Amino acid sequence: MKRLLGEFIGILCFITTFLFTACGNGKQPVTQDISQETSLSVCTESVDKSYVMDYKDAQITPDFKPLSNSFCVSGEKLYFVDNQGMTMQSICEADLSGTEKPTKLPIDLSDVFVEALTVETDNSGVSTIYCMGRTVAENSFLAAYSGEGELLFRKDFDENLSNTLQNNVVYKLALDGEGNIYALSSACLYLFDKDGEYQGEVECPGKKYYGMENCGDEVYVTYRNAEENETEIAKVQFAYKNLTDERELLGEGMLWKGQGNTLLTRDGGALYSCDLAQEKVVKLFDFAAHDVVGSEMQTVAQKESGEPLLVSWKLLDQSSPVELLSFREAKEGEEIGDGKQVVTVLSVSPFLEEMLGDIVVDFNKQSKDYKVVFETIEITGIKMADLYACTNTRLMAKESADLLYMFDYEEMEIYQSQGFLEELTPYIEKSDKLDMEDLDERVLQCLRIDGGLYGMSKGLQISTLFGRCSEMGELTRWTVEEMLAWLKEHPNAKAQEGLSKEYILEMILKGDLSNYIEEESRKADFAGDKFSILLTEINELHTDEAPYYDNMEGLYDTDNAVLSVAYMSDFNDVRGWRDEQYGDKLVYRGYPTATGEPKYLIRMNCISILSKSKCKEGAYAFIEYLLTRNSGSGGFTTYKVGYEESREDFLEMYVTDELDKEELEKRVSALEEMMDSAVADTMENQTIRTMIIEEAKAYFAGDRTLEDTCRIIQNRVQLYLDENEKQ
Repeated sequence: MKRLLGEFIGILCFITTFLFTACGNGKQPVTQDISQETSLSVCTESVDKSYVMDYKDAQITPDFKPLSNSFCVSGEKLYFVDNQGMTMQSICEADLSGTEKPTKLPIDLSDVFVEALTVETDNSGVSTIYCMGRTVAENSFLAAYSGEGELLFRKDFDENLSNTLQNNVVYKLALDGEGNIYALSSACLYLFDKDGEYQGEVECPGKKYYGMENCGDEVYVTYRNAEENETEIAKVQFAYKNLTDERELLGEGMLWKGQGNTLLTRDGGALYSCDLAQEKVVKLFDFAAHDVVGSEMQTVAQKESGEPLLVSWKLLDQSSPVELLSFREAKEGEEIGDGKQVVTVLSVSPFLEEMLGDIVVDFNKQSKDYKVVFETIEITGIKMADLYACTNTRLMAKESADLLYMFDYEEMEIYQSQGFLEELTPYIEKSDKLDMEDLDERVLQCLRIDGGLYGMSKGLQISTLFGRCSEMGELTRWTVEEMLAWLKEHPNAKAQEGLSKEYILEMILKGDLSNYIEEESRKADFAGDKFSILLTEINELHTDEAPYYDNMEGLYDTDNAVLSVAYMSDFNDVRGWRDEQYGDKLVYRGYPTATGEPKYLIRMNCISILSKSKCKEGAYAFIEYLLTRNSGSGGFTTYKVGYEESREDFLEMYVTDELDKEELEKRVSALEEMMDSAVADTMENQTIRTMIIEEAKAYFAGDRTLEDTCRIIQNRVQLYLDENEKQ
């Protein structure tokens, strides 16, 4: 439970409400500082329409290699940069009907490399193409061309501006009503007049610019605020070279043109229209209802009727098609469903759609019989301690979900004991695609309860303690006494989680809890000298208790030792990227034990079929697809074939002069040895650790004596062991 609450405290830190208000009417110059913001109420509505969506292949891949941030819709055409190489680029035009292959426009790009593109089409259908980037001579340029390839203007910038632009690469262009040109990088907004003459710049007032688009005669930008917990939208004042009318906006800040004076934006689950005149945000449609992955949207347009058109592409995946997703309003009486049985995935995570969204979309496209949808338990306004109760209430409803997604596989024990979960073995035995021998036994061993398999995980992760070799030496093992001695020698040691006394006790108990509980008799030993000496030694430590989640640079500071937790779930963990962050070779020592044998813990998510599901075959079909689909992530997958493919792909992909195949294989083998010795962190162990730390906290704070603390811990743990005697 403690770990689960930690996960959701982190999740809640990223859940933000949004405000969107109208901007100035532009008749009077607005020069107030953006810190003088005014908040207005938001009218949030949903368009009451049922849409039918049509998928079309834009016929761009594999013949063309599109520059991902160059897609734009203008008029009836889709434009993009064909990125064959530094001196082999072309600007291409595709028909939105998707019936013909794109054509290359007769624009000479022989001596330039385009990094940003926008196209303006007037009422008569005449298009002007604006592009910005670098020349072969490494100068920056801005140019405009007609659709027939005529050069309208080109500005090659001086060395100072070129250097600035190369340090802040421009990825988006926009024009205002007077034809002035705006070029956006993550740190700065650059301003040019309609002839391409440089006029100045506006630095980002927050962490990073995200989006830019024109609306009517004005241009708007979005950025993350200084705390990175909210997205802001502001109007650009070209004449005054500043931003005004700052407002909060949902999502990360992607912007596209809407109909009239509106902008389109998205969050993880839906597409929205932001109506500037009426001061409201309107939801156009939910992604999940149409198997759309929001993160794959490259650009969006809106028809005169208000129906959206999406250009979707799996980023930089040249083997996947660029899709035109065209929507139209369903006619009265028209059947909009696809006749598939619905399979519902239930979770308390508001981000599950982002985590599994692309897998669900691919499953829904290839499945003839089933369609997977998400259902999230509403947790707003409830105490975290009531999380299980909320889940249980939903699970006992008459209309059941089909699948339950859990962040920790140990939670499965709770729901299995209440009869909520279906045993998976019969489904695997009937499958013609999968059998038990195809799956990692380490994962199955963790997931079995009383011999039954009640959940499945796509892969595993291991957790371990680590530090710098210069501070800890090369050894990968240590006893509890050696860990305490190291902490005494390094009183300024740091951890991402903060080296509090409670944290140190938890790390020791993760490795050495069995030293205080006799396995056969299930007798606890927390009232004797052994445990009281441990608490005393921890209490005498002087450590840096400050967490470093928001100050990772401080954690990487080489002046102080580091002892923190690493979660390893990918072959990329052996490439040395973490060593580079910490400025030294790292050693992974595992959690300490009485004998010094290193202990690593297995972590993984879990998905289970609910026993009340009315579509169990469909639920299992999705689990099987989840297991066998090769995501190409290089992770430690449960499916052995995927694991071996990922291992071989990794060894081939990252061979270099500095890191040859022999060295890579050596590192991978060392990581696999850690995986082989990793053990399950059972729900019982977590529960007992939570009890111990709750009581020890009072002793560390000076509110309870050592004797009383040990006695209370002994009584609580022994009572738990007696009441939960294993069969």
